[in-house]
Amino acid sequence: MQPEKYLQEFANYRMRPEEIDPDVMQFFESNWQKIDEEKDARLIELSCILAECYSQQSVTTALMQKESFDLIALHLPIIQRLSYHFPLQNISIKNLTTPNEPIRFGNVRRQALKLIHTMINTLLSLCPSNTDVVIVSSHGIRKSLNQPILGVKSEQEQWERNKTNGIIILQGPLWKEDEIIATVSIVDIAPTILQVAGLPLNEKISGNVIKNAWVDNIETSREPAKEIQSDAIKLNGENETWWLIKSLLEDNAYLQALPLLTVWHQNHPEDFDALFLLAQLQLRVGNFKDSESNAKLLLNNLTKTVQAKFLLGKIFYESKRYLESYELLKEAREANEDNEMILCQIGLVQTEMGINKQAFESFKKALETNERSGFARIGIGHCLIKDNEFEDAVIWLKEGIKLVPDFHLAHLNLASAYEGLEKWGFAINSLERALQLKPIFSAEIHVKLAILLKRNSASEEKINFHVAEAEKCRIEEAISVSQLN
Repeated sequence: MQPEKYLQEFANYRMRPEEIDPDVMQFFESNWQKIDEEKDARLIELSCILAECYSQQSVTTALMQKESFDLIALHLPIIQRLSYHFPLQNISIKNLTTPNEPIRFGNVRRQALKLIHTMINTLLSLCPSNTDVVIVSSHGIRKSLNQPILGVKSEQEQWERNKTNGIIILQGPLWKEDEIIATVSIVDIAPTILQVAGLPLNEKISGNVIKNAWVDNIETSREPAKEIQSDAIKLNGENETWWLIKSLLEDNAYLQALPLLTVWHQNHPEDFDALFLLAQLQLRVGNFKDSESNAKLLLNNLTKTVQAKFLLGKIFYESKRYLESYELLKEAREANEDNEMILCQIGLVQTEMGINKQAFESFKKALETNERSGFARIGIGHCLIKDNEFEDAVIWLKEGIKLVPDFHLAHLNLASAYEGLEKWGFAINSLERALQLKPIFSAEIHVKLAILLKRNSASEEKINFHVAEAEKCRIEEAISVSQLN
């Protein structure tokens, strides 16, 4: 701990699980005293997580009252920790309990948000006006059709399933007041803090500096990243190689991750989770042929049949084989009727097949399945664009983006809606955000940006930049495809 002079004093601020106040436990679970700890370990998990949370809060507030800082950056991990043990309750909860067994811990994560609200108010009230503050809390793991890669052995292995949205609060002389920025991702925090500290940004770092939050206009730049040495990869053990693959994927370095994941699959042919990831990655980089072959291999694994059909449906959709996609997705839905992602993918296929009314019903059904589905809202917005209902489309798309801010297609759709309303500036902003989220294979985004910038009377320099970038992307894509094949 730093500063070391407070080590002994702050040790006394540590709270232990058995010291949690009964009223706090009651706040999170009204019947907590009736729960048998030997049969339900979640009670102990909750006590441990709350003890850590309160310990962090006590030490932080004590330190803020003893020292002054130019910058305070604080991560509140409680939602992240709770999401591993206490999933949000929904209509499928009846499948997890017996008819006579009451549902326990149903509101833990919702109550945790209330606790965080109180803690944040306390922390901000202690901060001097001349201190810049960054407070971050993830919203935990995302709901997905896909299972965790290689199984879930620890919390660390769940990082690839994290939501990239959450709570981000900025306060201090650097930041604008009363400003809400909807398109910020959790990965934008590290670049922002590096910018505040005056430290260089590596070009491989995920995320972007939150420029819109600054009071003053700022310039950012990135330094070239060191290339990964193939000899170093050979020296790595299996665990290190797997973590390297996941790190590359987190950095959107798909082309660098692909050969490593291919070799991994060759060495572990029975690892169907890795095979599923490989097929997804091949789809992402446009290698439809190999992606389809690997997805068909997954059909032979009974535990992956629905996932394989869903993935094949996506592959056929991207390959514009809409009828084949539709048939497979209908089969996947028969096996998993209320899966929102399957319903949303069916809706996308239906819009391309020209049956927009059925597509709208599919997205509506997905929304009934999960009332907080961002993808369903984005899908409804997509349908409304097809019907030239651009103003309503903007409303639905913005609601969807609040829930899934890192989905680049949502920003592309929002740009199309603004384009239909002839709001060129808003359309350009949405396209730029889509480009941030999908920096590779983005020739079409650069072309659209060049067109809209011209309509918005932008400088020739900006227009020509995107024209050049589009051509550069096409060349890179052609080289990548030739190498993959």
